[in-house]
Amino acid sequence: MSKYVLDNKKIILTGASSGIGKEIARILISKYNATVIGIARNEQKLLDVKEEFKDNFIPYRLDVSNKEEFEGLFNYLTANKILIDGIINCAGVLPKFSAFGDSEIESYEYSFNTNFYSIVYSAKYLIPLLDKSKSPIMINVLSSSALCPFAGVSIYSASKAAGERFSECIALEDNGVKVITCMPGFTKTNVMRSQNLND
Repeated sequence: MSKYVLDNKKIILTGASSGIGKEIARILISKYNATVIGIARNEQKLLDVKEEFKDNFIPYRLDVSNKEEFEGLFNYLTANKILIDGIINCAGVLPKFSAFGDSEIESYEYSFNTNFYSIVYSAKYLIPLLDKSKSPIMINVLSSSALCPFAGVSIYSASKAAGERFSECIALEDNGVKVITCMPGFTKTNVMRSQNLND
């Protein structure tokens, strides 16, 4: 892929209130003067990020596991004639490390909805809005666990692997949007809050 120019772009970023997502927002704003529409579930955390990044950060509270809320975002952007250049899907959850048989099925469903279906929803409702951009892009932040399974993270690994394959498939479709995945390894962020040293 040729070098993608980030300068002055308008980017939707999920998981923008903490961790890798917040650092992506910082880089986009400080280095490239991009405008970031930051998405997260916690409104107060978003407002704190807004206070730090000022006018280049537009907070939008949204639960990425909820299809209807993505539809609401589509309606908001359309009604306000907000044009976007890119989508970065960085939101994710990591359940406590445990064997499959010891885990509650509800946590597995929520993990899959957050880690995988959020990418599907964003593609469904946001890719159509990229049509007017000269360089539309979607970046899906997944995990190295999509490539290397290990015990204790079955649904997390599966949800990230599903995101990888979905991304690869839509990248092959003729929709005019560059679709890219990245696979970070273990990173010391708040997503590890459910784990302990013994894990």
